[in-house]
Amino acid sequence: MPDTQALRQKVKDDCLRRAQALFPDDKLVAELAEPQSRWHPFLLRHVFAQSVVLWRRAGHFDVLVDPATGEPVGFENPDGWRECRWIPLAETDVLAMAARTAFVDGQAMAVASLEQGPRGCAEAVLQPRRDGQGVRPLRVRINPARRVLISIEPIGQGA
Repeated sequence: MPDTQALRQKVKDDCLRRAQALFPDDKLVAELAEPQSRWHPFLLRHVFAQSVVLWRRAGHFDVLVDPATGEPVGFENPDGWRECRWIPLAETDVLAMAARTAFVDGQAMAVASLEQGPRGCAEAVLQPRRDGQGVRPLRVRINPARRVLISIEPIGQGA
């Protein structure tokens, strides 16, 4: 059986290379979980399994918390305002960028409005596609020049 450390390093390098191809602008960090090796009764050989966790460095940002539940409901990235200037964005781009966070489900939300916001940002309002989903509308601000999310925050209902 090949060296476990060499296998682990190969898995980490391959995973990081593939992730960088998907997210070329992000600084990714790969973290290895404990490997598993077991005898496969049908293949008649050892099978090596290695899980990898990928982290995307986010820098400094402020998390918005719902005081009633203590759950995070949005964030603000102060660094997102750097070099901000207005460039029109497509609604699909706004939804795709917002969906990369845990706060927006790209399938359940739709862009209700998209316009120039303060300091040259793109400001969008996202609404649930169907009523009664228990999802609050969100205000999303994006730096169009750098294609960076500035903030996501709930609108109304005690937000």
